[in-house]
Amino acid sequence: MENKTQERFLNFPVQLLTGFLTDKDKVLDDIFDYALYSYSLKLKEGDESQRKKATMRYFEVKDFSPERAKVISKSIPDKSPVTGISLNLFWDFYDREKAPFECAVFLAFCALKSIVGEQPFIKIDNLYLLSRMDGKAKSVKDYDQLSREVFEFATSYKIRKIKDELVDKCGLKTYSRYTRGFYFSFKMELDSLVFEAEKSRKKAKMAYLKKKEDEARLKALERIKIMGF
Repeated sequence: MENKTQERFLNFPVQLLTGFLTDKDKVLDDIFDYALYSYSLKLKEGDESQRKKATMRYFEVKDFSPERAKVISKSIPDKSPVTGISLNLFWDFYDREKAPFECAVFLAFCALKSIVGEQPFIKIDNLYLLSRMDGKAKSVKDYDQLSREVFEFATSYKIRKIKDELVDKCGLKTYSRYTRGFYFSFKMELDSLVFEAEKSRKKAKMAYLKKKEDEARLKALERIKIMGF
């Protein structure tokens, strides 16, 4: 999905993904204005008009609306999780009609990017993935709290199909053998991801066994105390 040689990226809070499955164009308009305005704020030289022109040159676009972006920004909580897409990917979705499955894959890509951030890998569950696809900063507690449109993809088969598409097209690596949830990475090779997952699983198993051993020891000592030894 991503072109790794693309140098222009649109970064935006995950809340802007809300409603993508029902009104793709509106969501993409929000992402576009917000991302370009956010970029312009980071420029150190010039007034607002000059920064806008410099931003349009950088992204090679004819216009964007700082006024609209300011309104959008006011609706976004501070320290919201952020994701990003290449400009190429943006135009691909903006200029072409996309099937619901393609839109779901887009959302999953943005969601996973926002979750992993700069980390090499992380472990999550499907509910967290779907929550971020729904534009939620935190995971909901139950599937019935998802929007109807995202809930449509909340089956093991459909989630697996989305992940497989991301593995095939976007370099996603996933591992979920004998784990609650799944490990994933965009940076690591699969064998390295599996190594980290199995290492974590072994540590968790050893910690569990140690806990059970400690509990058994305390019970034995209590019995000894009661028996008067």
